[in-house]
Amino acid sequence: MSLLALLPSATAIILAMVTRQVIPSLVLGLMTGAYVVARTPLGGVSKTIDYAVGAAANAENLRIILFIYIFSGLVGMMQISGGVKGFSSWLGRKLRSDRAALLGLWATAALTFMDCEFRIMAVGPLSKSLSERLKLTRQRIAFAIDSSTVPLIVLIPVATTYVGYMTSVVARGLQTAGITGDSYSFFVRSIPLNFFALSIVAIGLVSAIANRYFGLIGSRETLSVMDQPPEHEENIEKEMERVEGHPFKLVVPLLVLLALTFGLLWWNGHGKAPSFWGALAAADAPTAMLQALLISTVFTTAFYLLTGTSLSELMFHFVEGANEVMMAVIILVLVWAIAAVSEDFGFSRLVSASLAGFLPAWLVPAGIFILGCLVSFFIGSSWGTWGLLMPFGCVLAAASGANVSMAIAAVFAGGTFGDYTSPLSETTVTTAAVMNLPVVDYAKGKLTYSLIAVASAVILFLAFGRLLTR
Repeated sequence: MSLLALLPSATAIILAMVTRQVIPSLVLGLMTGAYVVARTPLGGVSKTIDYAVGAAANAENLRIILFIYIFSGLVGMMQISGGVKGFSSWLGRKLRSDRAALLGLWATAALTFMDCEFRIMAVGPLSKSLSERLKLTRQRIAFAIDSSTVPLIVLIPVATTYVGYMTSVVARGLQTAGITGDSYSFFVRSIPLNFFALSIVAIGLVSAIANRYFGLIGSRETLSVMDQPPEHEENIEKEMERVEGHPFKLVVPLLVLLALTFGLLWWNGHGKAPSFWGALAAADAPTAMLQALLISTVFTTAFYLLTGTSLSELMFHFVEGANEVMMAVIILVLVWAIAAVSEDFGFSRLVSASLAGFLPAWLVPAGIFILGCLVSFFIGSSWGTWGLLMPFGCVLAAASGANVSMAIAAVFAGGTFGDYTSPLSETTVTTAAVMNLPVVDYAKGKLTYSLIAVASAVILFLAFGRLLTR
């Protein structure tokens, strides 16, 4: 056990904050640890490959990769089916006031919650139509969309592209800390403790209901528009315009996915607990959700074929949608590999020995949250932040006696802050592009709301830290 245990993770975090590039930083962090293990030019390269291959080849890890990849492919098929376009067109005709329009955008989350990029692109045409027809400023519409993407999606425990990833980083964190228990159950218990996400959702909803905003978001003049949206966003919008819209093409597959997910979770766990919710908690969630996803994907493909979409078009958009998460898959594999090399150096023992009895347990969640906010703001990635900090958060909670579920929630909350707030985040950039707003100005407009949510979250983490510390 030595300070070398901190070297891979510290290298990755520092480089990510300096370069604002997650994948190269993770690679260098992994290689740093690998070269300490095997201190020869080729030995370090070989150990880097060994750690990466070992992480990717693990059966549980492969199940998570499959879930993320297939789910994103399913979302790609849904996007081109015309279901979202049909639903947006129907809803757009019903919205006749500013307040109704803003709340209507929130209501679309009921059918577009599966993925952030999917949600943003799905409601883009509706948003532009509302802006032109009701003279709503684009930044208010963008704020309503953004507040119901990442902050809302991280609070949903089923049927999102985030669930598999979040469960996997929790599993790695628990394993690193030597904590026994089901990772999905820990993830579900952390949801009501994700105080930043809850605060932003509350702020967004209250603002929409009251139709009251301040700062740049509240300005009655639209921020200066971008000259041209990114080419790939423009191409997607043009393709969506050619699709014939029918709401049932979205509603039917989504209902099937949700029904199968809850049904198979119950079936998997019903022999372990008498009640419905007890069965859900006792189920092998990754396995049940992957089974539900596979069946839903087959059903959705057949459904779209019967309603007139060609197989070649469905397969093209399945692969295109699935490939959208390849960067996330690479990040996940590298995070797993770094956790493995760090643990070989005795990472959990080092943190336990150095911090146990030093940091008050009730301060741990707030400290983890603030660190997560800093890291995620500079790298602009919630997934990267979660992967980097979850092992540290779980080990620190175990060492100090802090509530583990709250520590997990603090990591997720910190990552959510950067994904929602940072001008480098994909969510901010995509929303600004769809609404044709300058990214930096729009990000500045959101920052005041985010800081209010951060202050609220810190107070709640401190208060609940006192209440829940064992």
